Amino acid sequence: SIMDEPKITIFTALNNYSDFHGRATRKEFWLFQLLVVIVTGVIYGLLLLCNASETIYQYVSFLIAILFLFPYLAVNVRRLHEL
Repeated sequence: SIMDEPKITIFTALNNYSDFHGRATRKEFWLFQLLVVIVTGVIYGLLLLCNASETIYQYVSFLIAILFLFPYLAVNVRRLHEL
């Protein structure tokens, strides 16, 4: 039943950032994608409000990419195990 399923939250993929084994459900995969879009959008929105320079945008983009690199790879590898 639905109550027996493990609870999957928007942060599940972040908690499993080093787990490249097993499977990721569709819910886990898409909630992580949503988290990345929301975090990136909020940060870029704040930078836009602060009239940040292009250099700051580049540094922030790099930091976001580094922050989400391993969780992104892990959730994608686990999702591809379904195929």
